[in-house]
Parts: sequence; C-alpha cells; structure tokens
Amino acid sequence: MSVPFKHAFCAMTLAFAFLADAVQAADPAVRLGQLRQHQIDQLLYLAAGHPNEFWRYHGLRQHLSGRDAEAASHFERAARYADKPSQHYLSLMYWYGQGVPQDRVQAYIWSDIAAERGQRNMLRIREKMWLELTDAQRAQVIERGEAMHRRYADAYTKIHTERALFRFATQMTGSRAGYSDGRLQIGFGGPFSGEGGSDGMTMYGDERTDRRVYWQAQDRMLAGPLRASVIVGPIEPDARPL
Repeated sequence: MSVPFKHAFCAMTLAFAFLADAVQAADPAVRLGQLRQHQIDQLLYLAAGHPNEFWRYHGLRQHLSGRDAEAASHFERAARYADKPSQHYLSLMYWYGQGVPQDRVQAYIWSDIAAERGQRNMLRIREKMWLELTDAQRAQVIERGEAMHRRYADAYTKIHTERALFRFATQMTGSRAGYSDGRLQIGFGGPFSGEGGSDGMTMYGDERTDRRVYWQAQDRMLAGPLRASVIVGPIEPDARPL
C-alpha cells in the first residue's frame, strides 16, 4: 500500500526530531532514525536539489538494509554538505564500531561538529561522550579535531549546499516573470516509491530554496527531543540528597 507523500514529509520532520534510537545490548547496535524504507524512497524525490538530504537518505536506506559500511560512506558525503543528522549518525557509528572501525576519538569529533549550532540534544550527547574518553583520547581529539573541522564544519560546508539550493531554485517551473501560485503538481512513481506526489510550494517554497529559511527550518527540526539517549556508560545512582 502506498503512503501519501504528505505523510512521508511529516515523517521527515520526525526523523529530525528523533535523530537516533541507540541501543546497547550484548552486541551493541545503533538504530538510526525512525523512517521506514518506503518513506525514505519517497523522501528521496523531495531531496532533489538538496545533496545533504539526498546522501543522508541513501545512507539511511543502506542502514535499514544492514549495509552499514555503505551507509557510513553516504553519511560522510552528506556531511560535506553541512548535514548535521549525518554527522550525528557517523558519531554513533564510530562510537559503537558499527559499519566502521570503532574509534571513539573520531566519534567525539563527529559529535562536536554535529553540535556546533548549539542544539541542546547534540551538546548533551557530545558531553556524555567526552566524559567517557580517556585522557589519552582527549589529547587525540585536540590533535585530530582541527583538520576535521576544516573539512566538515559549517563554515566550510554550508556553501556547497547553498550553491545547490540556488541551482535548484532556478529550475522551478512557473511563469517567465517568476510567478508560481503553488498549483504545480509533481508526481512520484517508480518501483520503490509507490504512488504519491507533492505540490510546487512543498518542492520550491522558501524552506526548500531560500538558504536562510532553509537552515532555519533544518535547525528547528534538529531541536526536537530525542526519543532515546546514546548510552555511553553505566548508569550510576546520584548520592546527593533530594
């Protein structure tokens, strides 16, 4: 049964709000995001012209299929476009060694980059990871972190996404004078997506084409509460009096 695209679009918002459901068991595993396969397939159409989202969704698709090495590669490509969810996913994968060699220094650096916009959830996870690092690992963070930030921090990566947004906006179908009344209908099809579609404003509205509004929308979705926290150590009772 196909899912209307507007439902998948709402699911995209939830994917930001509930960034990760990290589970630690006998064999630690990370469950990234809350989207299902058919929702990801539909959202890939909305990701047109947004390479950060495009590679993130491809990464989630590989992750759901159990191909975490490929997922990590896609998340890294998304990270080059200032994609905070993908940077966050990479931090979890390196922390647990899922799909990549376990490297908690690398995990913390990814978490630090993911938290650079100051979202409380990201900062909380970053600080939990820091508390679990050894002194030697913290020293490595300082040694290795600067080069990572020069490659993946917003100051160096947002521009790539903004250029893609500009190219995408210029392809909008409307009048030659630039008018669009939002009645443009866009259909999605194919063996994976099922039926569905969107209107012109969903595809080409300010939240999808204006760089300032786009980043504001991304940050709003990042600010939602996490469904579960990253487990980075045993729970200890608080001996302080209530």
